[in-house]
Amino acid sequence: MFQRKKIDISAADLLQGLKFCVKSPPREQLLREIEDVWSDGRAVLPTLSVRTGFDLLLENLDLGDRDEIILTAVTIPHMEEIIKEHGYTPVPIDFDPQDMQTSAALAEAAIGPRTGALLITHLFGTRQPLDTWVDLARAHDLFLIEDCAQAFDGLGYTGDLQADVSMFSFGSIKTATALGGALINIRDYELADRMRANQAEYPVQDARVYANKLMKYMGLVSISTPERYSTVVNAIELLGGSFDQFIRKATRGFSGAGFWEKIRHQMSDPNVAMLHHRLMTYDNSSIERRAKAGRFFASLLEQHVIHFGWRCARHTHWLFPVAVGNPDEVITALRAQGFDATAGSSTLIGLENHSDHEDIDTELSKRLMSHIVYVPISQYVPEADIARCARALNAAARRLELPTPLSHPFRPATLPRLPEVIG
Repeated sequence: MFQRKKIDISAADLLQGLKFCVKSPPREQLLREIEDVWSDGRAVLPTLSVRTGFDLLLENLDLGDRDEIILTAVTIPHMEEIIKEHGYTPVPIDFDPQDMQTSAALAEAAIGPRTGALLITHLFGTRQPLDTWVDLARAHDLFLIEDCAQAFDGLGYTGDLQADVSMFSFGSIKTATALGGALINIRDYELADRMRANQAEYPVQDARVYANKLMKYMGLVSISTPERYSTVVNAIELLGGSFDQFIRKATRGFSGAGFWEKIRHQMSDPNVAMLHHRLMTYDNSSIERRAKAGRFFASLLEQHVIHFGWRCARHTHWLFPVAVGNPDEVITALRAQGFDATAGSSTLIGLENHSDHEDIDTELSKRLMSHIVYVPISQYVPEADIARCARALNAAARRLELPTPLSHPFRPATLPRLPEVIG
């Protein structure tokens, strides 16, 4: 069985991480080198996670009396919680599944005297252009943030220089994972200094926490071949357990109680050393191989399967999600063929609109996310198996009916397939 999400780290990297737990190079030297290699002219702040960086940002950002933040309607729940924690109101805006672009028309209609910032999320390995958002931000004096946690595109891409803040994650299931850590690029150096000073008051995460994570992922990487993975899945289910619950618990960050305490830490010394190691040694060609596999799979999908981002100019296929009318049946059919498809490879959800903007709904995003299936397609799956997976998916899937107001031009029944522009 091909696993739902292969962790982007080798056993050799994990062994190196364990060595860092015993002895790691000087912390401050590594942080300086990380900032130097990642710098694009903006200040660079390494943090424990994107959640940590976003929390620090809103703690130190002065938006005056403007208390609304417009954001992409699909995100992780913690981002909404962080916005609320700092006294702001989230205003979610739907996105178009064709090109993954948040609706600028809906956002502009929602901008008012209370709007202070725009938070644009790049989803599933896609990258949406920020030109329109930069124009909106400048026209209305808004702070522009881009969440690039899923958009790492290899060394050399550090976000859009026009964004006020760009946030990248190197968490457990991300590309080039260091099993923790994030890099936040900030245009305003004074704001960056305030965030840095605030973070300096946080305790450093215990190295034992990171060592335990390394050991856990050593186990997960050791079962990453289809044969071993199948054995573990079958064993857990034979014992009456749920493999879904097992794998979600094993890979989920900041789960359980004490969320705020957990994110308000600095990286441990071995985590800093691992992030440095990954940035200095990562092979960008791995991303290109993954993108090629994703393009091939996408070219085989039939019209009734909604492939997120099929019109994107750049798509690395960090995950390969589709939306179908019968997700449970599709997951069952794909697993029967040896593909561990799931609806739970990510914590992403479609947000409800609880703001005062009663004319805004997020029905498209919510419906797409409630019918999503993550398909285990990557550079590690042979082409013949990719083709076999596409045939099984096409045969099992039923069309998903979507709300189609004028602001959402997506029409699954009429749009032509354009695999050549996927990326």
